[in-house]
Amino acid sequence: MVVPTDMADAVDLAFRSDADPELRLTAFLYEQVFGHKATLMTFGAGGLTLFGRAEDRFALTMPVKWGATVAAAARSDGMIEFRSGSQAGKEFVGPLDELDDPPPWAACPLAVVSAARTAGHPLGGMSLLVGTALPEGAGMQSEIALTAVVVSVLAELFGAELTLAQRAPLGDLAAQLAASSALDGTALLVDRREMTAEPVPFDLAGAGLRLMIIDLGTRVTSEPSEGAGDLAMEAVEVLERGDIVGLGPLFGRATSLAGDEVVEAVVKAARHAGALGAGTLPGGCLTALVPVDRLSPVRAAVTAAWPGARAPKFLTAVSSRGGRPVRSERGIAQIHRPIIRRQ
Repeated sequence: MVVPTDMADAVDLAFRSDADPELRLTAFLYEQVFGHKATLMTFGAGGLTLFGRAEDRFALTMPVKWGATVAAAARSDGMIEFRSGSQAGKEFVGPLDELDDPPPWAACPLAVVSAARTAGHPLGGMSLLVGTALPEGAGMQSEIALTAVVVSVLAELFGAELTLAQRAPLGDLAAQLAASSALDGTALLVDRREMTAEPVPFDLAGAGLRLMIIDLGTRVTSEPSEGAGDLAMEAVEVLERGDIVGLGPLFGRATSLAGDEVVEAVVKAARHAGALGAGTLPGGCLTALVPVDRLSPVRAAVTAAWPGARAPKFLTAVSSRGGRPVRSERGIAQIHRPIIRRQ
């Protein structure tokens, strides 16, 4: 979602009473920090890869509502100033041609800027304030939304459209595409070789299901199972039959927990409590496909089975970009063409 930059009052939409709270907060913080209003407000959804490791040709990925919001404006001094709205005191200020050694917290967005410069796009100075909603760690690909939203910012401010090949080194391309273009109730089948994506029906909400993401406080160590590279295509075949419940067992087949008996016990507890399937996603987070009426029993069973000092944390997701009051399709059309056509 991009608020247009052509008129000064466009960004004022972020201050309307019916505007999304994240937009209002980010717009307010930007003005407080930089002393002037932003000329661009952009929201980017998160993305989560369900099946398909980095080395596999195909991946199936979905958008999630926890994303990143950016307030931005161009500047004339050739400097980039980057502030975090969700981590107080975090700031980076430097010339565009000196981005080789960024602080770790700013590495993701500055890598996008560096990629655009390497691709030959003429960029100017810019001020950005970013707020992120997806918790970091535990393999939940929290950097994907930030990558996708900064790509959008550069396109809007400077016309710097990165190709999919140029975006691929910036992180999980499949998850980036879901964050940028997948619609509510769909997933994307991404062909990493051909750099294309095809929407696939994935209406978890309509089926009375949720994807439960389980944060154990650490990234789960796992190894690819035999045949894991084919699971994205197998999942698409299941979904196109309308058998979304049949997707559950595939989660357990995607990875092996590498002999981690404790995590294996957690997965087993989730299944016994009513999860249709449980395992780890390619990013390393533990997840389960759960009917809505079994969410509470599964949470209780997982908590009881986990011996860690900190109780597990849970997120429940459907395929959704999250509601936002203003929407623009600019900058994502290239992702929808060409479309993969399977015979």
